[in-house]
Amino acid sequence: MPETKTTLLTAIPLAKFEAKSGSHVLSFFTREQGQIRAIVRTAQGKKKASSPLLPLFSTYQILFAQPRKADGLYELKERETITGRPKLNSGTPLEPWAAASVLSELLLRTTEKEDPHPYLFSMLDKALDCMENDHSPAILLTAFLVK
Repeated sequence: MPETKTTLLTAIPLAKFEAKSGSHVLSFFTREQGQIRAIVRTAQGKKKASSPLLPLFSTYQILFAQPRKADGLYELKERETITGRPKLNSGTPLEPWAAASVLSELLLRTTEKEDPHPYLFSMLDKALDCMENDHSPAILLTAFLVK
């Protein structure tokens, strides 16, 4: 059996989707590779993910197993939180959470898979930090869209 290649990436989860057998697929925006999708598998016979789902909008250092096929999914192996953003993750207050959701959707729709944009990653990371620290989401959205 061939050895599985792994990659360590700095990543922000932007969206999650249910997959078969209770597993989840997460869309990440990474500094090194741009947008990627990865599966978080559940253990056989369990309803909960073996690795708890990552809250959206936080920044992580993640070890991914690379896909076996060019169009396949990465697999999340290990993670370490760099910046947790509990206010954004809770959705309270609503305005910063909504602005973070708009930025996520914008990046998911306007960037290609595995096309790195380190400047956009840095902008997103800083914008999410500012929203977490009660800066005006409207001003941050405008600044992000202008860039």
